[in-house]
Parts: sequence; structure tokens; C-alpha cells
Amino acid sequence: MAIIETTISTILATVKTLLESNKGPGKTLSSIKVIKRGVLPPQNPMPLIALIPTEEQVVKKYSSNLVSVNKNFDIFIYNRDYRGKQGVYDLETMVDQTKEILVDNYLLPVSGTQKVIDTRIGRTEYGTEDTDSSILNVARLPISCYVREQQESPTRRGAIANNPTGRTLVSEITTFLKNEKSTTLGNKVHVIRDGEVGPESKYPAIYVSQGRASTERRWTGADAIERPISVDLLSKIQRGADEELTDHLDIVENMKTVLEKDPSINSYAWDSEISNIQYGAGVQNNDLVYRSSITMLTTTRDLTPDHPTI
Repeated sequence: MAIIETTISTILATVKTLLESNKGPGKTLSSIKVIKRGVLPPQNPMPLIALIPTEEQVVKKYSSNLVSVNKNFDIFIYNRDYRGKQGVYDLETMVDQTKEILVDNYLLPVSGTQKVIDTRIGRTEYGTEDTDSSILNVARLPISCYVREQQESPTRRGAIANNPTGRTLVSEITTFLKNEKSTTLGNKVHVIRDGEVGPESKYPAIYVSQGRASTERRWTGADAIERPISVDLLSKIQRGADEELTDHLDIVENMKTVLEKDPSINSYAWDSEISNIQYGAGVQNNDLVYRSSITMLTTTRDLTPDHPTI
């Protein structure tokens, strides 16, 4: 079974390079002025294409830590609304041109090597955005890239503890990340803390928190409790440069490496796995930030009252 390991950052870089090669006089995207990754800086020549990551979703697990993953992003195409219907027509033309390039290069090849197994284009959405100086016509193309990748080889501990709390899992995961701060995380994270996102002035910052637990199934004499753990990374956006997004995504990849090392979470969990990553941007304490949220699904063993031992 073919393994095509490609990070979301590599996918965005590959798509940017592909579109750039079709930009310029006499080429398919001749009217596009700028192609970038991440949020828009304050001043931008138009028309413009922006690539924004949205989500990673594990869709299938195989043996030997092999997983299939959908890695999704949006392509936003912006154009100033200064010619009425003609402006809308111009935008639709640029959308069709972008789709054509992606359909012809759905494996995202670089130097003859494919970066994904497949690329799918969703339904285009059109709208407008108000800025300080003008109104922009905007189109959103949702893109899904299918890859198959090898997760970290896990290190499992000894006997699994019974009845751990969500607070214990959060504490252990926070400790894992702190212990890797100067190694796997490369001293690029300033704050690592358990609990919800708080009033931080130092970025990047990682927060670990627990979601609502549920009993999914029952073993003989024990309940299996499934509990999502959220591991959030916040990075400050200062100039809107491509590198601010790529640096953020590099840290996310390093966090994944740490979180996949011990599925037993120091022998407190029967199992754990990364099921989803949500990417976004927003305002946090008056700062514009990139925010990525890794969801870990944990399964713990709780003894039932009528079966005191197992």
C-alpha cells in the first residue's frame, strides 16, 4: 500500500508553486497579481489568491500505524468590486482557471514526485468583503487532499490504570509537551499550560483542555470512557507574511510527533489517537492569531460498581 506523506504546509507550498508557475503575461492566471499563504496583510494588490488551511481528518486506520487522512484548505480569490457585473465575471473566470490547473495536476507533482493521492474540489462560494478602502468580490474554493501516512511508532507503558480522571490525562499530556519543549518543539513555544486559553501576551502558546466524556461501550466488569482532549496552539500574526503561517504549521507537526509517542498516556489510557485538527485565525485578547486545535480521542477504563476488580 503506497504511503504518500505530505504535511498541510507542504501541500500549501506545492499549490502556491503550481499556481505561481501559471501566473504572468500570456499564462492561465495572467490577471493575478499575488499568490500567498495565510491571512491578508493590510495592503494588497488585486486580484489576489490566498491559501488557508482548514482541517485534517483521519478517515481510516490500517495496521502498523498507517492512516488515511484528508487534508483540507480553502483557496480564496479576491478582486476589487469596481466594475459591477464585469468584476463578477472576471472573478468567475479566475475561479475556472484555478480549477483547471488543479484538475490537470491533481496529484500535486513536484519534480516528478506526487505529493498526494488525490485532490478534490468542492462547491465554489461567492460573496463580498468590506475593507477600509473598498469592497472586494471573493470566491472560496474548498479543496480536499487525500494522503496516506505513517504515524509515530508508539511507546506503550506497563499495566493500564483504572478510573483515571480527565484532569489526570490533561496533566500528563501537558507534561509530555513541556518535556519536549527544548527538543521536539525546538524551543519555539513560550507557554505550555493546562486549561482553557487565557490572557497571554507571549506567543506561541499551547493550551491543553478536556471535553465531555461519554461511555461508548462496556467491557466485562468495566466501562470504556471516551474523552476528547483538545491541544490548542496560538501564534501571533504581525505582518500577514507567509512565514508566520508556515512557522505555526511546523509547530503543529512537532506537536503531533509528541502526542503520538505514547498512546497509553503514561499508562493512564487504554488508547489515544489524533482524530482531527482544526486550523483557523481570529482575535485573542486583542491580538490577531493563528489557532490550531488538535483533538485527541482517549479511551480509559473505569471499573463499574458491581465488578470491583479487573
